[in-house]
Amino acid sequence: MEFATCTSERKNVMLRALIVLTGSNVWTMKDGTPHPTGFWAREFLEAYDAFTGGGVEVSIATPLATRPTVDELGWYPPYDNDDEGFIAEQKRQSRRWRPS
Repeated sequence: MEFATCTSERKNVMLRALIVLTGSNVWTMKDGTPHPTGFWAREFLEAYDAFTGGGVEVSIATPLATRPTVDELGWYPPYDNDDEGFIAEQKRQSRRWRPS
């Protein structure tokens, strides 16, 4: 497998990435109860920022082209070092790319 790199010989290479997010917003547990779910915003935002910051063109997709849903549990402060400011920034950032 060959990976594209930006070297002096390949200056005009356009790097692209596809990030596929879950399209599910609920899981059904064994007992039949619904459990909210979605994608973990921090994991997505860190990857998205790293790619775009490195000049990579990013496309975002979901199965069946459904609207992606953030897993609200990802905003739970203990999962983010109890940093309310960090969580607020994640929420702000997540609005910039969300499809309407």
